[in-house]
Amino acid sequence: STQSTWDTVVAASALQPKVLSADCPVPEVEYGSLDDPAKMYEALRHINDLGAVIVHGCPPNAAGAERLMALFCEVPAYIPLYGYGSDFLLGTEKNETQRACPQCFCNIPKPIEMHQDFAYFEDIPGLFFNLCMRVDTGVVGGANTAMDVFHVAEELRRTEPEAFEALSTIEVTFAKTALNSERPVKTSVDRPIIRLGPTGELVDVVW
Repeated sequence: STQSTWDTVVAASALQPKVLSADCPVPEVEYGSLDDPAKMYEALRHINDLGAVIVHGCPPNAAGAERLMALFCEVPAYIPLYGYGSDFLLGTEKNETQRACPQCFCNIPKPIEMHQDFAYFEDIPGLFFNLCMRVDTGVVGGANTAMDVFHVAEELRRTEPEAFEALSTIEVTFAKTALNSERPVKTSVDRPIIRLGPTGELVDVVW
């Protein structure tokens, strides 16, 4: 029984996600290599272990984006407002998506603080695909930064247990109100920032 318990602990430890750091950066793969099952498995393993992967060489069009998504998951049957299928322009020119939603972050001509998209939806997408389709000469910015919030949450649990308890038990309201848009939207949901499973394991961090 003791050996079995130990084996279970070791197995559970091996399944824990790794931590992104300077020594363990976001891994990178080539789009053209994903037809190889071994390379596809490697990319999926990166997402499982680290929560992110950079795919180079994606076709810069809607068809290429949809094929990429189909490799990793079921292409969504519904289209979230301003989400799936949206494209944004960096600069003074605005496309239909940006004109329809003046409040969208894509209309802000300055760096955006770290955030999570669609936190105001009851069912938040589990995978986010951000495809850089074109970078014109003279464009400044456009870089994306990822934060390992599971690691942050575990550190908070270790160093500030009372704060962790509060964030995992007290619900807060996430909302989006854009009633003056061409496509009005008003939605909100109440949830704790940190969601735990039955045994206390981290399930989700929404902020």
